[in-house]
Amino acid sequence: MKVVSPGKWYVPAGFGEDSLWVTNVFTCEACAGPGIMRLKRLDPRTGEEAAAIPLSFSEITEVAFGAGSVWVTNATYLPGPVSDLEPGGVVFRIDPQTNRVVDRIRVNSPSGLTFGHGSVWVTSAPYGTVSRIDPQSGEVVAKIRVGRGAVDIVADERSGAVWVAGVYLPKDY
Repeated sequence: MKVVSPGKWYVPAGFGEDSLWVTNVFTCEACAGPGIMRLKRLDPRTGEEAAAIPLSFSEITEVAFGAGSVWVTNATYLPGPVSDLEPGGVVFRIDPQTNRVVDRIRVNSPSGLTFGHGSVWVTSAPYGTVSRIDPQSGEVVAKIRVGRGAVDIVADERSGAVWVAGVYLPKDY
């Protein structure tokens, strides 16, 4: 799916804070220079750009909303075996009042993102982990091993569950 505006097209990343958040990941029309991409905030009624927030270039951009912030994953997805020595990704915390990045939280290469139960949850397919981030401190307070291939995540506030979607990744992939 794409959102079309006169002379532009966007890839929807999420809806929250009364705005549609989009990227131009596939064409890099959002690029502002080498290694820079922009997360754009659109007025959902008019399609007009309200803000463009520079981020480092990413193949995967997930967006979640909670604790008065916009949370955005940023990473290049590497499905193969990885080393535990380098986190390889980041979650940006964006203040929706100022449209500025206010925190950068290092995580294993992120593949999925959600907000629920008062926490930010991030999956990592190559590392097989779910990181739980405390939105108040910006710290990873838990890293849960769930097996390689953890591609997405959702939180169910009613039941208290956090669900992880996965795909099979053989050890030599």
